[in-house]
Amino acid sequence: MSQFHRVLENLREQVLTGDDFHAMMTYFFDHCSDHDDFMALGSRAEDPVLEAVVSEALAFACHGPVKLSFVLLTRLPDEKFIHGGFFVDGLPGSLIYFEELDRGVAALLRRSGGVTDFVRFTCKRLGVANPWQ
Repeated sequence: MSQFHRVLENLREQVLTGDDFHAMMTYFFDHCSDHDDFMALGSRAEDPVLEAVVSEALAFACHGPVKLSFVLLTRLPDEKFIHGGFFVDGLPGSLIYFEELDRGVAALLRRSGGVTDFVRFTCKRLGVANPWQ
């Protein structure tokens, strides 16, 4: 168990029940992402389903289609946690996602006035065989 386990437990509870998304992302950046020891716990990951869900959630918040680019995800397998960054039309974004909750939060910085769009999303992964095969 990492030294960050308690921090991630607190963040997990915030993602599950909280409604201040700015505070959640600030908590993550203050307690996790700025620490080399935390960053060393993870490894690069690809998750096309997660990327698609975040894209759809942000499209709802942005009132139009959204395409993520330059996605860089890091997975902490012991914590069942994914975090990362991306761009949408040159604008930076970030996400946190708890695999066992199938829930996360994404943020996208807007050009005008330093406004940030936040979304909480659910990424249901069904253990169902492909019915088309």
